[in-house]
Amino acid sequence: MYVLAQNLEVNPMKIWKPAKSVNKRTTAAGTVRYCVAYAWKKLGSKTRQWKSFDTQEEAEKYRVAHNAKLEARTHSACSAFDEATSHEIALWKHRLAVDKGITIPQALKYSYDNMAPSKGSATLKKAVIDYYKTRDFSKLVKDYVYRLKQCLDLLVEQYGSTQVNELKMEELKDWLDSQSWAPSTRKPHESSLRMFFTWCFNEEYTTQNPTNRLQLTKIIKDDVRIMSPFVVGDLLNLAAEKGYWRILFSRVITFFIGFRRSETAKFSWGDFRWHTNDLVSLMSHNKGRTSRRVNKIPPNARQWLLLCKANKVELPLKITTLTTEWNRLLAAYKKQNPGFDYK
Repeated sequence: MYVLAQNLEVNPMKIWKPAKSVNKRTTAAGTVRYCVAYAWKKLGSKTRQWKSFDTQEEAEKYRVAHNAKLEARTHSACSAFDEATSHEIALWKHRLAVDKGITIPQALKYSYDNMAPSKGSATLKKAVIDYYKTRDFSKLVKDYVYRLKQCLDLLVEQYGSTQVNELKMEELKDWLDSQSWAPSTRKPHESSLRMFFTWCFNEEYTTQNPTNRLQLTKIIKDDVRIMSPFVVGDLLNLAAEKGYWRILFSRVITFFIGFRRSETAKFSWGDFRWHTNDLVSLMSHNKGRTSRRVNKIPPNARQWLLLCKANKVELPLKITTLTTEWNRLLAAYKKQNPGFDYK
C-alpha cells in the first residue's frame, strides 16, 4: 500500500477529498508531470491541493491508495483525533508554535473548534431520517410523535440541504421566531430540537450542539379562570345546537369525569363500560403513565355521552379538531354574551 503519512498529516486548514482522476500537466520548463487533486485548502474560498509525480503509474498508485485510506476512515475531513500518528501531531503542533507563535493549548483549541465530525458531510435531511430510524414510535405517545415530526419536518423544509455541522444557534432561533408559535406550543418544540441535536452530537454528525445556548421559552401562567355551572350548561347546550358533537364529547368528559382534554382525544367507544358506568383509560392514554385508570360516569355525563354516540361521533379524535371546535364554540357563545371573557 502506498505510504500516505505525509498526505494525511493533521491539518485543520485542509479538507481531504477523493481523488477522481490523474491529470497530465506540462510545466513552464516543458516537463510533463502527472497530478492528483487530494484536498481543498481553506483560504476564504476553497483551493485545490495537488500532488505531482514523474510517471502516470506512480500517480495512479497514489490516487488508489489515497481513496482507500479515506474510505477506510469513513469520513472526509482530518481532525485532531484522526488516525494520524502521535509523531505527526507533535510535528504539526510544533510547526504552529514556531511559525505562527501559537501555544500548544491554543493550537489544540483551534483544531477542536474547526475540525469536521466523522459524519460532517451529512445533511440535516439525512440526519433526521437516521434519527427517526433510532426511535421506536410504537412505544411513544401519539401526541409526542406528532409534535416531534411536525417540528423536525418543518425544519427540514428550510434547512434540509444544509450540513448539520454548519447549523448555528442563531439560525435555529430565527427559525423558531418565524413560526409564530404560542409559548406553550414553542417550548415543546424547543425540547424536541434539543433532544435531536444532542443525538446528532453524540452520533458525530456535528462537533458542537447549537441548542446548548438556546434559552427555553418561559411560560407565564395566567390566572385560573373558573366557569360557573350556568356557563357550562349554556356552552354544552350551544354545542349541541351548533352540532359541535366532538368538542361536546370532550368537554363532558373533562367537566364531569375528570380527564384532560388531550386524554379525551384518545378514547374509543370500547373504553366505556355502560353496564357499570365506568370509563377505562389505558396506560397509552394517560399522561401520568399509570397502568390503568377507571373513573365513574355520573348520570348527567352518561346522558350527554349517549347523545354524542347517537350522533355518530367517530373516535378517537384529533387534538387539532378539538382546538378548532372549542374556539368556534367560544366565539359563538361570546357573540351571544358580549361580556363573556374566557380564553
